Amino acid sequence: MSVQYSQRRGRLRLLLAGLLLLASTTPGQAPCAEPLRMLTNDNPPFSIIDAGQHVSGISADVVVEMARRAQVPATIEHYPWPRAYEMALNEADACIFSTSRSADREALFQWIGPIAANSWALFARRDFDRAVPNLDAARGLVIGGQLQEAKALYLKQLGLAVDTLPDDDLNPRRLAEGRIDLWVTGLDTARMKAAAKGVTGIKPVLVFRNVETYLACNPAVRRDTIELLRRALDAMRADGKLAAISQHYADLVMPPPIN
Repeated sequence: MSVQYSQRRGRLRLLLAGLLLLASTTPGQAPCAEPLRMLTNDNPPFSIIDAGQHVSGISADVVVEMARRAQVPATIEHYPWPRAYEMALNEADACIFSTSRSADREALFQWIGPIAANSWALFARRDFDRAVPNLDAARGLVIGGQLQEAKALYLKQLGLAVDTLPDDDLNPRRLAEGRIDLWVTGLDTARMKAAAKGVTGIKPVLVFRNVETYLACNPAVRRDTIELLRRALDAMRADGKLAAISQHYADLVMPPPIN
């Protein structure tokens, strides 16, 4: 089945063409009257928004393949993370990725995954000469982060000073200009976002957590639909497709380390 992009009311939608037809479902599957809205943000290498507003990346490709195999109608839309997160919480046809699973989020969503893995890290300017062997060593420093994002929330819960913005793309420049002391983000995400903004001279100073990420769906999404997607993901894991997608981006889009 083909995959094509379209714009609707200014929002990007990746349409899994043909899946909307009732006749395309197989026995035992649950047809959906409306496609699931798969929400994400600019979060390379997991979700990469190109100049044409198309979405690719490790997690995006996994979600598309899951929906294709499960024959579940789906669209992909991208927004700033705080908006996407609120939409997934409040809209009955919405799911969000790549989402870190935590105790305070557990009951808010139906979880499908893991679909990818991520390393949480603190970055500093190259001339930063303070040792940061653990998170306690970051106390007293201003850490830039993203609003409603798990890494920033985790640090705030530990009592660290985190200054969050709706758009994480602004943090590489804030760090380079000395407006924040550290930046909390994904290890590979930082490399790609800094390169995209032309920011050099920053370095990782602490990788403090390795997490798995998920597709998180609103509780109102049909349980049989969730089960179809879970089975599709299990099949992708078993036949090597999940690993192949991850390796594709490791080979294709990873820039060299920040210097």
